[in-house]
Amino acid sequence: MLLEMAPYDRQTVTKLVASASDIGFARDAAEHLLKKKWYNRMPWSRGKVYFHQSAYVTTLVVSYGRVFEVGKRGYNFPNKLLRYEADEKVLHTKLLSLRNKVHAHSDLDRWSVRPWHADGFSTEIVGQPFHVIEEADIRLFLAMTSKLLTRISVRHEEIVAPYRAATPPPRTTLTSLSWKPRWRSSRSGNRSSSAREGF
Repeated sequence: MLLEMAPYDRQTVTKLVASASDIGFARDAAEHLLKKKWYNRMPWSRGKVYFHQSAYVTTLVVSYGRVFEVGKRGYNFPNKLLRYEADEKVLHTKLLSLRNKVHAHSDLDRWSVRPWHADGFSTEIVGQPFHVIEEADIRLFLAMTSKLLTRISVRHEEIVAPYRAATPPPRTTLTSLSWKPRWRSSRSGNRSSSAREGF
């Protein structure tokens, strides 16, 4: 049966579950980057390696950043769950900055465009941010988010457990208590005959 929860607790649990999902998605991207060794390839790398790297780095940054964006109802992720070490705080701040200025938005401070013209030829010299990440940052990200997911799980259980304990068990019938599937496949693989025994 559905647990009747106080609105604030239900909202907190919803935020925790959504955050865990986003972090899990970011971790999937991080693990793929490690597997493929896509860390700091540049746009001029051979083939489409940079294109693929860019997609996964963006997924990592944006998915992680979603956790800490204020929703429409103004509800924030519980910062008391972060408890990051000094180097983890630095990476956390770096990822949120990348999310806000590079991967989810194009901050003009990260771009430079200089028109150029000579001898009838015109072009533009463009400086833009690259979608790269260091291997050490990926490994640190995986370590710190693993601990964060554990804290999220613990907090989730702290909220839900009292409601679960206060909910009476559902009524059961004699049939639901006594019925057990009895059939087992025989070694000869004759599943149909043994299946009929139990029904």
